[in-house]
Amino acid sequence: YEKKPNHERAAVIDCSLDEPKSRAERFLVKRELNKYAYISCRDAVSEKIISNLAKGNRLVRHEDIVFALGDDYIYPKSGEDYLGVIPVQRGFSEENFGYYEAMAHACDRYVQKYNKNVLIFALDTGNENDTLAALTAKRLMKYAGRAEIIAYNGNPKYIFKNMARCDRVISSRFHGVIAATLAGVPASAVSDTSKINILSEKLGFEKIPKSGITADKLFALIERTDKAIAVSDSIREDAGLHLKGLERFLEEVSRNGKG
Repeated sequence: YEKKPNHERAAVIDCSLDEPKSRAERFLVKRELNKYAYISCRDAVSEKIISNLAKGNRLVRHEDIVFALGDDYIYPKSGEDYLGVIPVQRGFSEENFGYYEAMAHACDRYVQKYNKNVLIFALDTGNENDTLAALTAKRLMKYAGRAEIIAYNGNPKYIFKNMARCDRVISSRFHGVIAATLAGVPASAVSDTSKINILSEKLGFEKIPKSGITADKLFALIERTDKAIAVSDSIREDAGLHLKGLERFLEEVSRNGKG
């Protein structure tokens, strides 16, 4: 899978897309996709969009490679039984503040009812800057001293070790749900993307829409999130096979001086 001429990148991994909302956005997405010789995606929606926008590229659909993580990422439960919340920062969204406020008030109610602390995870510390979302939600809490921010530091085991401190997890991040599920922690989602909706249908966890979220709706979801989700062997096996195929592709690219 040779790199396309005049571009430095050879592959984009675990791509997920929603339908572009305008002609300009469609043009930009198409231009970016066509920089790559190899594209992997996680769902049928993304597969259809990518196949229309990047018709000459190698496209592979598979389970998310995070499902391939081994047992060395899974830690025993700490017994702290904290609430884990995983917010998302959407640039220029008018709903951000109401969402953070609802999260803060729901976290306060959890602290009051159960006398347990809250872990606020920031999984995307790059372009979308979930750290800002975590800091804002904590700042809006009445019991902010009972909340701890867990910002991704480049080491996945750090996230999984802190997942083991949680009794349940509410996530607006796709990989947040997967991480909680692999850790054996009950999880549900506040969703604004098709990829979380598709994952919910596949794994069977509950989701509610992020749009119009209130503290009452969110706390009710927290209360209902009490059963861990089983991941089938077939999902893990498919993710593992794709990971091995990806490693072979990258090794080939490296040998040929294409990476």
